Amino acid sequence: GHFTFSTNTIAAHLDAKTGPELVISALAQLELVQGKASSTRTEILAEMKSATTYYNQTMRSNMTKSLARLTSAKRINQIAKDTYALSANERKQLEAKVADIG
Repeated sequence: GHFTFSTNTIAAHLDAKTGPELVISALAQLELVQGKASSTRTEILAEMKSATTYYNQTMRSNMTKSLARLTSAKRINQIAKDTYALSANERKQLEAKVADIG
């Protein structure tokens, strides 16, 4: 399915309150809406910043920790240096949640 939701909308629907949750929302937007297979740290940060209701400067300074925490929790995969993608399991769950927004 092709979705057209902004990161802000996805974050609202996922009730994103923390940096890692906003990283997930940004990756959901990049992968499920824009159709990217993986995204760079810069692209993820730009998407996070676009979610103006949720983003704050602290999330940028904690981004390395957020990415490491999500990677070790197997919610995202590090594809290459500074390049990430949702894990298959996380993607499946997000596809269902995002489909519910519509």
